[in-house]
Amino acid sequence: MQPGLELEEVQVGAAFVQALLALGVAAAVAWIGGVGRPWALPLAVVYGLPLLLWALAMSWSLAAVGIFLRDLQHAMPPLVTVLLFLSPVFYTVAGLPPQWQALMAANPLTLPIEGVRAALLGGAVPQGSVWLGQLAAAVVAVAAARWLFERLQPGFADAL
Repeated sequence: MQPGLELEEVQVGAAFVQALLALGVAAAVAWIGGVGRPWALPLAVVYGLPLLLWALAMSWSLAAVGIFLRDLQHAMPPLVTVLLFLSPVFYTVAGLPPQWQALMAANPLTLPIEGVRAALLGGAVPQGSVWLGQLAAAVVAVAAARWLFERLQPGFADAL
């Protein structure tokens, strides 16, 4: 491991642990309310795995580019807010008009969010082939982000 990569891995790992705890609480509340399927918690974690990989890829990429573009830190909070509302966190994809559903399929956060929701609350879980495609895309993104980080790392000392 390269120095610096571990910092992002720890941050993403800590966020993943917090998400698992929140997911457990959500499953318990759904079970108490008689709404969900708490036994599907492991399935929800599996569907959330591509989200973990996308987060790692984005954190490595933004950490590497952020060294050279100092103002990137000021652009991130509004960008994350926009990404939150462009992802199906507060709504389902099925509730969107058909032309927006096709556009939403291009969002890499859609499948993990919809998969976790379907696993916990009952519903049509995404097909395995679609999930494997999303996982493959996330693995490619992680490899590309690692390459970018390692490529830009020699210039970190000069930019700091």
